[in-house]
Amino acid sequence: MNKKVDRIKGEIAEFNEKIVKLEANKSNRKQIDTETLENIFKQWHKVSKEDKQKIADILITKVLVSKTKIESVWKVQFNKKF
Repeated sequence: MNKKVDRIKGEIAEFNEKIVKLEANKSNRKQIDTETLENIFKQWHKVSKEDKQKIADILITKVLVSKTKIESVWKVQFNKKF
């Protein structure tokens, strides 16, 4: 169980680092890849409703993920509407 928790913490830290780098260099922002988005959604059930909204806002405004991409990955992963 601890290995899983450590891995999840590592993934979150890695994602946070990407966001910080993207914010620091807004002219060179890149889109987040589908695999990273899927990994975020795998942890979704552990996040409060307010934090989910913050994450969605960050993904759309800071990381240049289109709402369409988020919705399509979400639908594939959870088989329901975002």
